[in-house]
Amino acid sequence: MRKIHEPPTDTVILNSALVRKKINSSNNVAKQSSILALGTLVSRISGQFRSIALVAALGATGIAANAFDIANNIPNTMLVIISGGILNSILVPQIIKSKQFKNSQDRLNKLLTLFGIIILTLTLLLTLTAPLIIRLFAGVNWTDQQINLAIILAYFCMPQVFFYGLYTILGQVAQAENRFATFGWAPVANNIISVIGFSIFIFYTYHIYKIDSINNLEQWNSPMILLLCLTATLGIAIQAILMFIPLKKAHFKFKFSLGLKGIGLREISNISFWSFMIVLLEEIVALVFIKIASDAPVASGVTDTASIIGNAAYTQAVTIYIVPYSLVAVSVATALFTKMAKAAAENSHQTIAKLLIKSIKTISVFMVFAWILIALEAPHIVEVLIPSASYYSFEAISNLLIYFSFILIPISNILLMKRVFFANSNAKKVFIYSIPYAVVALILVTSFSLTTTPANWTILIVISAALAYWIDLIFFTKGIKKELGLYFSYPSLLGFSIKIIIVSLPTILVGLLTKHILGWTYFTSWWTAVWQLFIIGGFMLITYVFMLKIMAVEQRSFYIQPMIITYKKAIIYLKKLRRIKK
Repeated sequence: MRKIHEPPTDTVILNSALVRKKINSSNNVAKQSSILALGTLVSRISGQFRSIALVAALGATGIAANAFDIANNIPNTMLVIISGGILNSILVPQIIKSKQFKNSQDRLNKLLTLFGIIILTLTLLLTLTAPLIIRLFAGVNWTDQQINLAIILAYFCMPQVFFYGLYTILGQVAQAENRFATFGWAPVANNIISVIGFSIFIFYTYHIYKIDSINNLEQWNSPMILLLCLTATLGIAIQAILMFIPLKKAHFKFKFSLGLKGIGLREISNISFWSFMIVLLEEIVALVFIKIASDAPVASGVTDTASIIGNAAYTQAVTIYIVPYSLVAVSVATALFTKMAKAAAENSHQTIAKLLIKSIKTISVFMVFAWILIALEAPHIVEVLIPSASYYSFEAISNLLIYFSFILIPISNILLMKRVFFANSNAKKVFIYSIPYAVVALILVTSFSLTTTPANWTILIVISAALAYWIDLIFFTKGIKKELGLYFSYPSLLGFSIKIIIVSLPTILVGLLTKHILGWTYFTSWWTAVWQLFIIGGFMLITYVFMLKIMAVEQRSFYIQPMIITYKKAIIYLKKLRRIKK
């Protein structure tokens, strides 16, 4: 999740061998953010149906769910490496810089060929070493049967790495050409395919094959494995293939071209080294997290491992908490991407600082409300979004989600700050300022795992991550101040922060009061959860918007209307979901 760039002038002309288009900066950012946010919203809604189907198929706790979660998330982990570090921090700047040369098409073809070969090679290596990787991620107390199932699943899931990479590469080229829509909407196709595939898996497993228990691994057969894994992989493949559509509309014609000369390889090598170090640091932390979480159910020693929170419940909680982050932080940051890149190319620290401060304020307005809503209403949110969850799964995901909400604010701000450093080709500083997060997180989670019972490990992982992110935000903020100098204004952000705190307090009080009036009841019925969530959330939203106006928060206009529209659309969506349930 580290990207870069965009320009200092109100109007910029992007000269490209592919396309020439005049863009109005402020209007274009809002338009692009809206397109991406809408696509992400639909993607997340369809993704929630995917989660419902997956939980209905495997559950969110238990050894089968944890085995598939490990196998299927290894490619997702590689997506973080590919999209968040190497590709976004290296490929995109080079795409933009290539447009400054007469032979821009040739340079771009060489870049895409190089990265395509790297991703294909990486996919092959990961597939061949799947058994080793599974044993690396699996809990130390896993049985041989559980490990063997995860290895077989991993063989079929590992090709997702190539398709994730292809999707990211083509998406970055499309975004460089000011075509954002498909990149945000393509995951919807993936989710639709997954829902269909998992539904077929459910029908076969429980109605044709009639398995006694999904956690009885001896009863797993080849059709079950193929249905589960090919569904997941086919969805990612279709998602990647759809990215050819915007490139065709942009009249982009790729030509396979080998060659390293004239593509800025020295700069790529420097950035790629530090990008790799950043990713390595983060993946070490992630590996420890996953290993401890996956080991918790077995290490607890209980007969019913489904009652213990493990890595599968952790993943389901992530899919919910990440929604506001994806809708807002990633969408806004992606839309500002080209602006920061061009400002960096023109060495305009003043423009970068203005873009960063504006983005921090804008994103924080939404993230603070998201944090309050999720922290107070996590159980109802889980009931509404994952109605197929058993009580154990509901309880596990809800508890995790509460603590995940505390990560939203720091991780969103850190995302923007990382992009500034990458815009200035300072990947080394991103690595340096990421070290505090890794050190704090590893110390805390290791200490907790040694001194507490396994039943609490996974929750304590999230608490450790939240504390580490907040501490790391302090280091990143100081680093940005050094990078941008006087252009980065502390007083401006301090005054904004005080206003947001004042806005938040009445919102929290209204939420608690409404919950008290309605009663603190959970896991009763889906419809009860729906109306309680929207009454409580509605009163909180009204209070929040009102306080934003009272405190004259200038960023309110950017989000108030979209928040209200989203709230209305969500009501319509939930009514449709209710009819589907009936």
